[in-house]
Amino acid sequence: MNKIYAGIGSRKTPDQVIKQMMWLGEVLGNKGWTLRSGGADGADLAFEDGCNNVGGLKEIYLPVPKFNKSDSPLFEIPKRAYALAKIYHPTYYGLGMFAKKCMARNVQQVLGPSLIGIAVNEQVDMIICWTPDGAENGEDTTKETGGTGQAIRVATDYEIPVFNLKNEDALDRLTEFLK
Repeated sequence: MNKIYAGIGSRKTPDQVIKQMMWLGEVLGNKGWTLRSGGADGADLAFEDGCNNVGGLKEIYLPVPKFNKSDSPLFEIPKRAYALAKIYHPTYYGLGMFAKKCMARNVQQVLGPSLIGIAVNEQVDMIICWTPDGAENGEDTTKETGGTGQAIRVATDYEIPVFNLKNEDALDRLTEFLK
């Protein structure tokens, strides 16, 4: 069975972490892992660039067609994704339509195209990210976590490990997880 990871994070990810993410995208791509991401500047594109460098497998979920000039065909957001986004976002009803689309696509990144997750083994096996606050658990997400917090909150419910590269021990824990 193919292993899947979400490579996501802040648009303001520091340059040194961007380089780590590109490297991780290459390493995991070479090992046959499928990347799930969202085509946004910063972390998303770093993982995607690394994956592309080695011809790795990827699923790039977009909030709208041609988002950030991406040619990914994965821009149809099912109603179930919006329903789940409402559950996981603390201020969903205060968001504009584009932000709601982003939150729904973040759910897809974690649970996969059917949005059933564990029932059909489509959920990601792990999340690798960077956020300014280092959140790795849904209860620890803050406004600083940004949209990545949505994916982290879903991952917490599905017991999916999150490795936030803001935390000094994240790479060591990731290495151990991959063994």
